[in-house]
Amino acid sequence: MSEVLGGTSGDERIVELAAPEPVDIAEGAAIIEEAVQEPAKTVIIDTTLVTKLNLADYMNAVPVIRELRIRNETAQHYRSLTLSLSAEPAIFKPKTWNIDSLSANAFLQIPGLDVEVDSSLLTRLVESEYSKLSFKLTAAGASDAAPRVEVARRELSLEMLPRNQWGGLSHIPEMTAAFVQPNDPAIETLLKKACELLTKAGKSSSLDGYGSGSEHAWEIMSAIWNAVLAMGLDYTLPPASFELNGQKVRSPSHIAANGLATCMDTTMLFCAALEQAGLNPMAIFTEGHAFAGVWLKNEEFTTATVTDCTTSKVFTTEGAPAPTGSRRKRWLTTLSLACVLKPAKKRKCPLAS
Repeated sequence: MSEVLGGTSGDERIVELAAPEPVDIAEGAAIIEEAVQEPAKTVIIDTTLVTKLNLADYMNAVPVIRELRIRNETAQHYRSLTLSLSAEPAIFKPKTWNIDSLSANAFLQIPGLDVEVDSSLLTRLVESEYSKLSFKLTAAGASDAAPRVEVARRELSLEMLPRNQWGGLSHIPEMTAAFVQPNDPAIETLLKKACELLTKAGKSSSLDGYGSGSEHAWEIMSAIWNAVLAMGLDYTLPPASFELNGQKVRSPSHIAANGLATCMDTTMLFCAALEQAGLNPMAIFTEGHAFAGVWLKNEEFTTATVTDCTTSKVFTTEGAPAPTGSRRKRWLTTLSLACVLKPAKKRKCPLAS
């Protein structure tokens, strides 16, 4: 190897440097490896929040914060801490928790997770918006005269949905029942049409649910089905993966006035009419599709959501039994992936005026 050393002009010198001698590493000699740097230990705010919030969630007291705790991974002891939560836009009022102390290498579960949601903001929304949630943890300084120091911070986003938007099965499946509107004025008109069809067929026009037995329950369901067919509805495609991510739901009055509906819209329409007629409906979801079902006897599931329908006796919308043999096995395999929901009357509807 050569090295050029600077000198006076015209007096440069080239110095030949000897090549380094090879170094032999004896067997068993230690080999130095690059040290792996461990992540710095900090104070962490752990929380579990709902990812979406709409008026139906608020009216049915769905908690926004499900879990909140602080983890101190450091060797430092903190005193006189304050944990604050704010949102922008302000979907709820700011909230503060006062904490006496936080020991080193410890975690603290935070109680009192209720927040005061601004229902008027959810009512005014016409499209979904995101609210930025900010958690900030501060502690007293080293001395009483020292200013407070920020110990940890965490920011999350919350999707705010308009009142007519269903959050999907990935949100809170049980809240689907809140979008069944048996008291919508269009349901009354629909049931009147069903009564007329029953009378025309020489059947009892009484909409008494299961009071007159399973046969009349079937007749009521058939009359409601034909009354909906008489509305002359046109089908419109729902958003992709609507069963998981949700969609805006048309009310029965909106469907009656405009004549357009997705499978989700008609499912909620059928469930509302069946429930108002005294029957026990179901909303059934498969991949990319939704449809309604009804019990022919006065029965219902023990829980609001059921993910395995293989034990249920299911009929097609035409009234024929489900397929048998190998076709039935494939059919039930598809249906077993569905989520079945029974509309619960206690769920408050966000669309009712």
